[in-house]
Amino acid sequence: AYSPEDRKTFILKTLLTSDSNTSISKLSSLLHVSRASIHNDLDLCEQWLRNYNISLIKNTSNGLRVVAKEKNIRKALGDLIYADKEYIDTEKLLSLKANYLSTLPSIKAFNDILSINFNELREIIFSVKELNFESYSDESILFLLIHLAISINRIKKNNPIGITSKSQNLLMRNSNYKYVEIISEKLREQYNIPMEQNEIAYFHLLILGLKFCSNDNLDIKSHQESFYYSTCTLIVVDIINSWEKILDAPFSKDEKLLTSLVLHLTPVIHRLRYSLPITNPILSEIKTTYPRSYRVASCAAKIIKEYTGFKAPEEEIGYLALHLVSAIDRQEKPLNTVLVCHSSISVSELLCSKIKTECPHIEIVSCLSLNSVSEYDFSSTDLVITTVPTHLDIDCEVISVNTLLKKEDVSRLNNLVKKLYSKKNSLV
Repeated sequence: AYSPEDRKTFILKTLLTSDSNTSISKLSSLLHVSRASIHNDLDLCEQWLRNYNISLIKNTSNGLRVVAKEKNIRKALGDLIYADKEYIDTEKLLSLKANYLSTLPSIKAFNDILSINFNELREIIFSVKELNFESYSDESILFLLIHLAISINRIKKNNPIGITSKSQNLLMRNSNYKYVEIISEKLREQYNIPMEQNEIAYFHLLILGLKFCSNDNLDIKSHQESFYYSTCTLIVVDIINSWEKILDAPFSKDEKLLTSLVLHLTPVIHRLRYSLPITNPILSEIKTTYPRSYRVASCAAKIIKEYTGFKAPEEEIGYLALHLVSAIDRQEKPLNTVLVCHSSISVSELLCSKIKTECPHIEIVSCLSLNSVSEYDFSSTDLVITTVPTHLDIDCEVISVNTLLKKEDVSRLNNLVKKLYSKKNSLV
């Protein structure tokens, strides 16, 4: 039995991949529901298709069909396959056997695309070492495999992609283009499909839109060859300045943030320029966990549009929010803590060691005896930990613990530290 969401997915895939018009009666028969239910489903499908600039044509005599550019159809198919799945779920989906796939209602519609041997496809693209696919994130490789499978399926059905000659000429000037051609030839031989220059250019665009898994050991020089690298640098400087102004934090001194954002945005601009898919399976989690960072990161969309004319979708804002969260983490400051201990040096040192182990957000700046407390300047202190109950006339939190830092002490201390640390580092 199909759920309403399964029916919607099935109808969308049927409309997007069918070589001929589809009738409401046929859909009703295939899905075992009434024509009225199909009409309701089609209203939802039409709303969904508008997000991809795809028109649904309804004709009483000729049935249903969609009208759109091929790149929009491929993008829509890719998003349907992801369909809010997280990376692990999608990766597992690709590793399933074809006969098992056919029993799952939610993906049954995609059997002809997903039945391809993805391990074989992966071996083909990784066979050309010069493109350094190992440096890309697993999520990006999965994205590439899915969209290659869609492309292969569409080419077999004689639905070529449209790429302007100007774009093709620009891509052909990239030093990696010859390696993309080598892989394309292997795809042609393996899957018996024509790989014309427009499809090779589209494949190259998919690669240019991939995200790196790390900045470490990255060939920056090859990345700087991108058409948008210099523009991205200007965009990122403005984004960082806007974040710095909003949060009053010195992000402009964070070189890692600058480098990471430029390397992140360069492939993103490629995707926006050529209307390639941008997916973010953890977007809702980002919004829930880091609501303020997401709101602050949203200002980047306006800056990106001012420079490029392209509108960054919320999926991309989610990724920028994660860069902002990481930058904030690097800005965070530990709690300046003073330890007041009445025992010997050995006991004090043991207690210091235990506190550092149990509470990594604490930095013990001084260890005092009770007699020296009155002479100490507590103006920059966030927390005082004392082994003896004492009244201190100071403007910071004070907590008493046992000299051996027992289990209950650790629990109380961690609760207090969590509250104080969050208050001190409240940028997120």
